[in-house]
Amino acid sequence: MLGNVLDLARIENNKVEMEYTVLNVHESFENCVTMFQQQAESKNQTLSLTEQILYPYVYMDAPHLSEVCLNIISNAIKYTNTGGTISCNVL
Repeated sequence: MLGNVLDLARIENNKVEMEYTVLNVHESFENCVTMFQQQAESKNQTLSLTEQILYPYVYMDAPHLSEVCLNIISNAIKYTNTGGTISCNVL
């Protein structure tokens, strides 16, 4: 939690260090979904990934993208009812 507060302070002060690399968008999001598949199944939830990607490779900060993606999926699993459906749509 302290790390998140420090990250927020860095963002607000424009002092976030970005690590830009060429990133395969499909692989990045598929890895995030795969990491949570078992957790979703344990709650009888369906977790799916749908992609309509125009640019398969992008130049961006992979660690921060993964962190955001993982937080969103984690919260979706946490707040979706048992037996529910979680759809991750990447455009």
